Amino acid sequence: MERSKSSLRRESQRNSLEMQIFEKEIEYFFEKACVPDALRYKIKVNLSTMTNMPYYGKNKGMRYQMTDREVIKQCCYYLIDFGDIDFSKKLLQWLTRQQNQSFRKMSKKLGEKREKNAIWDHAVPVKVSRTILLKYIGEENLEKINSFLNYISEIPQISLPKDYDNRLKGAGLKESMPKNWQWEKPNSQFARYEAVGINFGDFAMHF
Repeated sequence: MERSKSSLRRESQRNSLEMQIFEKEIEYFFEKACVPDALRYKIKVNLSTMTNMPYYGKNKGMRYQMTDREVIKQCCYYLIDFGDIDFSKKLLQWLTRQQNQSFRKMSKKLGEKREKNAIWDHAVPVKVSRTILLKYIGEENLEKINSFLNYISEIPQISLPKDYDNRLKGAGLKESMPKNWQWEKPNSQFARYEAVGINFGDFAMHF
């Protein structure tokens, strides 16, 4: 069967010099930070969910079980030990790209998709969460990392209809939270929806 252009392009990306260098950086991180085998395995699995990723199709070693939240928490902790904020940013970006990676799976889906064009949406966008975690990694703040992961893991993903998604885009909130938003404030998790007139409580009742 002839392969699609997109499939060939992703394979080319995976085999590129840039990706080979990135994989070596990951292995150096594993060694220098003394990352345990269980976490190494889980990071490799998370980095192999698409054909353009560094560990796709490769042996990842012995299998281990860890919760999705624990994978991300431990990864952040070892990134603090590693002490390279630029690498931390790069790795977090690659660990938050796909729906089937640990970071996104921490937040359980609420209900099912009821509309063809609906999308699974995180009330706190992944880009925002990643930025917050990177800040705490730079500050070496283990307590804040743990608290924030508890916070976002308890917020469900919702199936967001296209018109609601368009509201967020129109308000500039597709990948951001309202100005002056702080996650530590009570009832802050749905501020993005409330800013465009989406009542999460009423909306969730339909699922």
